[in-house]
Amino acid sequence: MLFRSIESACHQELTEFENAIAVDDPEIAHMNEDEMMIAHASYMIFKMMDKDESGCIDHHEYFEMLEVIHKEEPEACNGELDFICGTHFDAEGHLNKHGAEEDFDHIDEDKSGYLSINEVANLVYHVISEHMDHDGHDGSGDHHGDHDYHGDHIHCANGRC
Repeated sequence: MLFRSIESACHQELTEFENAIAVDDPEIAHMNEDEMMIAHASYMIFKMMDKDESGCIDHHEYFEMLEVIHKEEPEACNGELDFICGTHFDAEGHLNKHGAEEDFDHIDEDKSGYLSINEVANLVYHVISEHMDHDGHDGSGDHHGDHDYHGDHIHCANGRC
């Protein structure tokens, strides 16, 4: 019963997010052009991750995404995505689920046990922001301490973007 409630909330949030980016006008959606681009990228990533189309990303879907990134984009996994990907694979390429689960729990702002579109969008926003940081910070360092995924940079639920 609880999953149905969470799934319903995820679907509602996803619908609101889709409506916000469907406008495709940053001013109307209350986003600047960069945020609109990030919102579209976040949506595409989310749809690829949400294999069961539940509107939420579960642990299994998250782990599968890490496996795909590690296999298909090893440079990114060990580069700009190192803090969520590269640190979770051993020398043989096996996923350390304990570490990945810790990151999942950190990204899961509402502690529902599932990732919503807004939680994924915030993650994408922070990855891009750190990668493009003009202050010289290269995004490296302790992957649990330096990254705060919270905030409403690309939050499009409840009529807010």
